[in-house]
Amino acid sequence: MATEVSGIKQTYTGGCHCGFVKYTVTFDPANSDASRCNCSICHKKGYVSVRVPKEDLKLESPASLDELSDYVYGKKAVHHRFCKTCGVHCLIDGHHGDIVFQGVNGHTIDQDQGFELRNIKLQYWDLKNDNWAQGPATEPCEGGSW
Repeated sequence: MATEVSGIKQTYTGGCHCGFVKYTVTFDPANSDASRCNCSICHKKGYVSVRVPKEDLKLESPASLDELSDYVYGKKAVHHRFCKTCGVHCLIDGHHGDIVFQGVNGHTIDQDQGFELRNIKLQYWDLKNDNWAQGPATEPCEGGSW
């Protein structure tokens, strides 16, 4: 069982509700790159993005991202990946200019591993206004349900 210790990367398991999507993700919960966004899709999903480097996220099941449903819209630069059976949105990856990212929905990290979203200091992106250049804020941006 992982516990939250500052400065130490922990490995957590996660996945969808029905169990088809399974992953492991490694990050330091005390210094995570966790965020919320006020864009239309993140707003409607209530998504909490925990971004990690590629080497810190391993898809255990299915064998390939191609086996997940993938929702893209607008500029089609961000992939919102979810289970074809239960519909839970687990993974996100994409790019905006030089910013390349991937991560998991913090709500899909399995319970009872010592990870608590309430203990995470979130960052807030104003992507409703396509405001990538501003970077993340420490307080919620206008136009989201935080």
